[in-house]
Amino acid sequence: MYGVDGVNKAFMFDGTTFTQLIPPGTTTEPRHIAAHSNHLFLSYDQGQYLHSGIGEPTAWDVATEGAGAGGTGDDIVGMRTTVGGALAFFMRNKVSMLYGSSKADWTSNDLRKQQDQAGAIEHSIQDLGDMFYLDDRGITTLQQTQAFGNFDSATIDKQVKRFVQDRKNRLVGTGVSREKGQYLLFFNQGTATEVLSLTLSSNAIDGYGRAVFPFVLSSISTTEDETGNERVFEGSEDSFVYEMNIGIT
Repeated sequence: MYGVDGVNKAFMFDGTTFTQLIPPGTTTEPRHIAAHSNHLFLSYDQGQYLHSGIGEPTAWDVATEGAGAGGTGDDIVGMRTTVGGALAFFMRNKVSMLYGSSKADWTSNDLRKQQDQAGAIEHSIQDLGDMFYLDDRGITTLQQTQAFGNFDSATIDKQVKRFVQDRKNRLVGTGVSREKGQYLLFFNQGTATEVLSLTLSSNAIDGYGRAVFPFVLSSISTTEDETGNERVFEGSEDSFVYEMNIGIT
């Protein structure tokens, strides 16, 4: 397991040993993390990113260990590998793609701007076949943005646009339920968390629902248990971990 939290060093944990990942020369702490093409990527303030040597998440020396660094020109709010194999760098006002299979064939020209003035709100990016995320104009996908650019026609949230626009600055996280084909958005309500669930089909909203949890969430994770059943967990500011879709216990 690899992780970052924005205030401490990146880390890895193998079930027994906890190890901090400390690239040489870094003075700030990473905010986002991604595994891509057997490299571990970390993003920092001011649009800077680093990646480890291939297959070596503890190798960060650029000169001797095959690590690398680069910049995007805008603060990075997320990194995700696309279906086509590129690494998407989501920023607040644009999206760029890193093409290539590894450090061996990445060059400065391989980070290409995909869209200008159409980016993502932090913690809104989720993969449900296409990349779904929240921008200032509403909920969109990477495919829609590529097709329509920086216009309202790129959004898919016509039925809930006012609801989302009124709450977008209070987004604390998003999640997915792949079993239900749902994109989940969590909004801070002070002492509670409001949840908007969108059931999606072919980049359109088939249905939606709303719920309120009586606690403030800080993180969301979707995983599968040992039997293959999907489970959705939320960490909260009251130090508890909650599970969705199991009823009251």
